[in-house]
Amino acid sequence: HPGAQGRQMEGLVASYRLNLSVLSAIALFVGMFLIYQSVTLSVVRRRREIGLLRTLGMTPRQVLWLFLAEGAVSGALGGLVGLLLGVLLAQGALGFMTQTLTSLYTPVQTEELLIRWPLLLQAWALAVGATLAAALVPSLEAARIRVRAVWYREDLEERLESKAGIFALGGLGILALAGFFATLHIGSGPPFPGFIAAFLILLGFSLFTPLATRTLGRGLAPALRRLFGPAGDLGCRYLAGSLSRSAVSIAALACALGMLIAVAVMIGSFRQTVNHWIHRSISGDIFFGPSVFSTAAYDRYLPPEILDELRQKPGIADIYPVSYTH
Repeated sequence: HPGAQGRQMEGLVASYRLNLSVLSAIALFVGMFLIYQSVTLSVVRRRREIGLLRTLGMTPRQVLWLFLAEGAVSGALGGLVGLLLGVLLAQGALGFMTQTLTSLYTPVQTEELLIRWPLLLQAWALAVGATLAAALVPSLEAARIRVRAVWYREDLEERLESKAGIFALGGLGILALAGFFATLHIGSGPPFPGFIAAFLILLGFSLFTPLATRTLGRGLAPALRRLFGPAGDLGCRYLAGSLSRSAVSIAALACALGMLIAVAVMIGSFRQTVNHWIHRSISGDIFFGPSVFSTAAYDRYLPPEILDELRQKPGIADIYPVSYTH
């Protein structure tokens, strides 16, 4: 029935939109993690500068505001660049969508992209707010740095190494909580517990990074020392002994890679679902086609005026334009 098919299509579109919204939220989290990583590395590299400023009389509050202001400026500029790239990508996606609709259904001419300014302002404000939220924790860490400790990098690495096990235990707890949310069922509504579980899994495995980095660095040292000599030994020692840089960078890269895989899997799954739905659900009482066709596929479209005339016939309930290209 045309109405039932319309409701099925609306359900598919709503599901796809929900998945995109959740993945956008996870992508925002990954972006915040990358910002956190960059600000943390900035704090680590500038520890002696912070100590010098503190020695000259700068208070911890002023150090905090210094790093937050730097994050705000970066977020504002990055948000503007992101908006520009987003509009360009949306324009390109519109062209691909127009081409797809023209190839599969009916000729479509859509060249203008409608974007409301309030939406752009909301996206820019979200970018700045996410940047400030991600920069808050390393900024607080910079403000709490002791003046004498900045001249001894070993103090920072020893504290991080001692907390690697605590972070791993926290990751186990978060994974257990993710397993609990994964078992929840809320009926026919959106699977929000599953989305929360996916977010917690991403966060939980990120907390395993310090312990995994230290373990791999020490465990691979003998083998890499035999294979590459002093270079392999020094690389493993740096990996295990510089957790303030290596662990955060590895976790950020892993989160970004996981996000890329999730988006690719979701798009492929949705495309396969749409293909199955088209082959099983689209049917009609009478099929009209062009009189000129090749042996491989149709290479002519029905004129739009014929479709308009058919829609005006009282005995026709609905028309579904479809073009098979295989």
